[in-house]
Amino acid sequence: MPESDHDDDRVDQDSFARVTREEVLAGIRLLAREADSENVRLRAWELMGRDIGMFRDSQDDGGVPVIRLTPDLSSAAAGDDDRSADDG
Repeated sequence: MPESDHDDDRVDQDSFARVTREEVLAGIRLLAREADSENVRLRAWELMGRDIGMFRDSQDDGGVPVIRLTPDLSSAAAGDDDRSADDG
């Protein structure tokens, strides 16, 4: 490998070491709006949603991450049972 190619790699790595959060989010926003691939746009929107806390990861018994996209319905169902018992 010629010495100049190695120097170029080092410069590129150094520039990525100083990337700010704002730069990363700006790049993700650009991909979300302008990427040719629908999968890339969807992933970019997902990453932005994660950044603002829309998706909460939790662990099930198997230790596999689970993303909850809907509210927990078991607590709502329990509330409905209590009200129906009061009515009857």
